[in-house]
Amino acid sequence: MLRRDRSTLERDTVLYDCGFPCQPFSLLHHNSRLLDEPQAEVFRESMRTIYSLEPLICILENVVGVLRVWDTMLRYLKKHTRYYIGRLIIDPVKLGDCVRRRRVYILMVHKLLGPMSQGFVFLG
Repeated sequence: MLRRDRSTLERDTVLYDCGFPCQPFSLLHHNSRLLDEPQAEVFRESMRTIYSLEPLICILENVVGVLRVWDTMLRYLKKHTRYYIGRLIIDPVKLGDCVRRRRVYILMVHKLLGPMSQGFVFLG
């Protein structure tokens, strides 16, 4: 992802889904520099990709430890002023998985689509 040329990506992308490395945000990774870790560059690259492609819907996924830097991440997300932004925290056990490890899903819906769900709380 960090070595690709964004200009070669499909321009009429409708859905962008990205799970960026969780190691910088894992609660097990003590002494992490969080967004200053080299692996966190994938998150920033995903932001540049979204800005470049402007897909209608974006889904970003990570561990619940990412909430430690949520305010900073929200500033990155809100730079994309053409999106509604929401966040869901889901325990995979509720989806039928045997692993109990909460995940954070960041949803971005392009304002061209308008609010798509009655119960969804948009943050931007």
